[in-house]
Amino acid sequence: MSKVFESGEEKTRKWLSDINCKYDEDKKKLIMMFKDFTEIPEYFYLPSIEVIDINDVFSEEYLTSIPETIGNLTTLKKLIFDSNELTEIPSSIGYLPHLTKFS
Repeated sequence: MSKVFESGEEKTRKWLSDINCKYDEDKKKLIMMFKDFTEIPEYFYLPSIEVIDINDVFSEEYLTSIPETIGNLTTLKKLIFDSNELTEIPSSIGYLPHLTKFS
């Protein structure tokens, strides 16, 4: 019997697998490249994620925006990026009550 409905977490895990991105369950940490982070889908959800490390040392791209869907990750404590040229921070960042590091 096939599934009719996939949860946001199931869809997220499939998307992460499709882009070859690994989520470390023990450390509750996700390491992503800039281009993948900026394309986070609306359904993106990992219930226990605490850290997103956006790192793309081989790219000359810079983080210019944060997707509005970041507000879905209410357990997020740290959002780390190496290089950025942010011009705008989404209002949904206010939905992250545990965020202690934004750099």
